[in-house]
Amino acid sequence: MIMKKICFIVVNHLGFQQTIEMYKSLLVVSDNHDKFDFIVVDNSLDENESNRLDIFFESSKNVKLIYSECNEGYFAGLNLGLGACDVEKYKYVCIGNNDLVFDKLFLDSLKGKIFSKDVFVVCPDIVTVDGFHQNPHVVKRVSKIRKLKLDIYYTSFFVANFLLVVQKFLMPRRPNKKSDSPQYIHMGIGAFYILTSEFFKNNTKLEYPFFLYGEEAFLSAQVIKSDGKIYYDPDLVVYHEESASLSKTPSLKRYNWSKESYRVHRDFL
Repeated sequence: MIMKKICFIVVNHLGFQQTIEMYKSLLVVSDNHDKFDFIVVDNSLDENESNRLDIFFESSKNVKLIYSECNEGYFAGLNLGLGACDVEKYKYVCIGNNDLVFDKLFLDSLKGKIFSKDVFVVCPDIVTVDGFHQNPHVVKRVSKIRKLKLDIYYTSFFVANFLLVVQKFLMPRRPNKKSDSPQYIHMGIGAFYILTSEFFKNNTKLEYPFFLYGEEAFLSAQVIKSDGKIYYDPDLVVYHEESASLSKTPSLKRYNWSKESYRVHRDFL
């Protein structure tokens, strides 16, 4: 019996070099092209970006390049990739950012995994460049106190910046310990997800109505609505160069995107 491949779908936005490095890391952990397929959705709308991708991937038979006619955001880009993917061919479909590098055991470990039928989405241990483990992102639903803090944060851009400065001073971000306990969680960090065949028995795409932000909450709501669960697996390790593409975006614009989404996804937290 031939073991099914793994498919990776990533969104590129003015970051062709990161997309290339991600693909190279998969080649290293797989030893050859035959264990995975790689779909790149380019939201850059930039001729130089598309030319660079075309040149590098010209001879890669396991790569499909999709160029968006307009940039509608992260999950919208992933949906373009899902629409071009025959999900029944694959054991798992991995979706996410392009600024990721995979642990040397990632692909073989994932290929050997068998999850229970209630698991629709798997979240790996995602480690940032400063040593922060981003999963399990949210284990249980957000408390009323936490929602109140978020309500205050989204009153205005100036309030949000003030709170961020206070938080940075009083609670600076430090490397945290890895959680070694596999477990069901409420939300995983949005940088990377592994979609199982059970997800596709109930869904064909990601349900998300905005440009950016709050994707984790919307995916959680979508999974719950389909009677599925999200699962954190610490055996699967991915390294994340965090927020590389968004670093090019003005902070006020990022805040407005996030605030628009929060008004809707607050009930999903």
